[in-house]
Amino acid sequence: MRRIRRATLYVPRGGLKVKVKLKEILERYGIESMNFDSSDKISGKDSDITIIVGTDSDLLGLLQTAKGRIPPIFHISPPAIETFFSSVNWENMEIGVERIVEGDFKVEDLTRIKACIEGGREVYALNEIALFASKSALLVEYALEINGESIWRDLSDGVIVSTPTGSTAYAYSVGGPIISREADVLAIIPVNSLNPNRRALIVPDNSRIILKDINSRVKCEIIADGITRYRVNRRVEILKAENSIKMVRLMDGLSETIRRKIKLIHEVKDMPPSAKFVLKILEMHGELSMDELEELTGLPKRTIRYALSLLTKRGLVNKIYNLRDARRRLYKIARI
Repeated sequence: MRRIRRATLYVPRGGLKVKVKLKEILERYGIESMNFDSSDKISGKDSDITIIVGTDSDLLGLLQTAKGRIPPIFHISPPAIETFFSSVNWENMEIGVERIVEGDFKVEDLTRIKACIEGGREVYALNEIALFASKSALLVEYALEINGESIWRDLSDGVIVSTPTGSTAYAYSVGGPIISREADVLAIIPVNSLNPNRRALIVPDNSRIILKDINSRVKCEIIADGITRYRVNRRVEILKAENSIKMVRLMDGLSETIRRKIKLIHEVKDMPPSAKFVLKILEMHGELSMDELEELTGLPKRTIRYALSLLTKRGLVNKIYNLRDARRRLYKIARI
């Protein structure tokens, strides 16, 4: 990677103070910066690096609509929030900038996938694309086809197509394997299949994966990275995206991030799917209220309350005061 001279900044969290502080530090190290507010304004010709200050959800949401080349991403977690994708937290941000200026980093190339839904809509994902019923606890029937060959028909809670990066996320919590991030493969994991012999399937990442003949008692949805939902009628095609995502990594941070994620997943392996889903949403979005969890998960409040009670008793989620409204509570993943 060439010497860093210019950076594009995406700062959806923390407001003006965070942006001003970041710009001051970059100027101190001779890095010119410019702001952008959506993925269609990122240009590989304009900068050497993309710096994002936000939660994992902010990062993944931005990448879902980015089709072209994106300069290597240096992800910084917002003040007082811990994230899994970030290269450095806000408190150590200046140290991180100094290290990338000195070249003390590596660039990790991460596979993305995209879902092509009826009507021509395309959505991208860095972790996984999942097929579920729009209402929880209802079965989905579908047929799996790979490169034109019929593989199986299944009746299950759903199915997940995961990248190597996503193999330590939601996919692992429902029985998927851990995959090296350098491996050129994808994982297809049935979720609670009625067929006890149904297992995760590993395929080359250039495979053409089709989920078709989709049927359920209610509408079905494609969920990308646990963030956005799209209605799907009968068919969706999942492929490796044309452009990968390049993440700037400081040399000593990646293995610790994976260790924390795996420990978190092991703690919830015997919990109901609703608790695992609530934990994933908190992992992606940071601090959330009960109303926000209801909106993002689509689960009834009584189900969310039960999931939170299990997670807080296990010490995986903390309940904290909302500084803007003392009558409301926020929930966030505990440090592990």
